[in-house]
Amino acid sequence: MPVATLLPFTATPNRKSASPTSFRLTEKFILLLVFSAFITLCFGAIFFLPDSSKLLSGVFFHSSAVETNTRTGPDSSSESGSPGNDDRVLAKIRKDHEEALLEAKDTLKKQPDEIKQDILNDKGKVANEIEKDVNHLPFIEYHRPPGATGHEPVDPETRERRAKIKEDVGQVRLQALSRNLH
Repeated sequence: MPVATLLPFTATPNRKSASPTSFRLTEKFILLLVFSAFITLCFGAIFFLPDSSKLLSGVFFHSSAVETNTRTGPDSSSESGSPGNDDRVLAKIRKDHEEALLEAKDTLKKQPDEIKQDILNDKGKVANEIEKDVNHLPFIEYHRPPGATGHEPVDPETRERRAKIKEDVGQVRLQALSRNLH
């Protein structure tokens, strides 16, 4: 679509408008879409960044000290940002990467049946651990809560009151039925 049809910088003869630089309805809609997308992007960039001040300072002000602290944690023994500390972090990353590669190679060398069997064995171990945890729950004696629990009350006064209420409700029902029949 040519640019001239979207953004009218000059007045065209078939347009009837108040001023030569006003936008058509479709052009206004396109501009609204562009502006709303830009505003949404800005809102997401501001409000959905991580909450950690270390991570935010690493995003806005790039420094090696922040990277080292976030990778190794605040409990590192040597001074953060020193060349020795960076080398140690890189060595740890390389070591972890090599271990992951070796594990992946070992897994790829296995036959599919062996992999499935390993998965089933791991599932069995997890299920056994869960069963062991369930059996260690302490026994707690259940005390019946106060109030109506669906049984006859032990107190004789309460039994008499309930019987009287049942009798009164029965009489009201009979009276209502007799009124409906007449």
